[in-house]
Amino acid sequence: MLPAGTVHLRLPYLLQVSRRLSIDCVPAVVGFEGHCGGSVPTYDGFVVCQEHEELLHDACREEQQKRAKRASQRREERAISHWRRLVRTLLIRERLQRQYRPPCPQDSPAPAAQLSWPSNRLEDEL
Repeated sequence: MLPAGTVHLRLPYLLQVSRRLSIDCVPAVVGFEGHCGGSVPTYDGFVVCQEHEELLHDACREEQQKRAKRASQRREERAISHWRRLVRTLLIRERLQRQYRPPCPQDSPAPAAQLSWPSNRLEDEL
């Protein structure tokens, strides 16, 4: 049962939006559960004045769109940072290979043992 002139709404971010707009919004008690020997209220949605229903619907829809846009921007930024890290790692790897790989003759293909690291261990074992 609702008081006259009020509606029950189940919208995401309704409490934050109503606080930002300075609109009264209270949690709706829909029943009671027995827990640890006592009655505990069960909340589902919020009760607001009927005159603010449309305003809150629109504001909650805008809030959802803003949050979805922010989430996609964060995902995109994270993907870009991962690509940057990959490219940077590959550039460092290439530079280290050029710097520390032993020179090999240009006319003959280098055997796998010469390209493996560390080359000084291979020479000691042979």
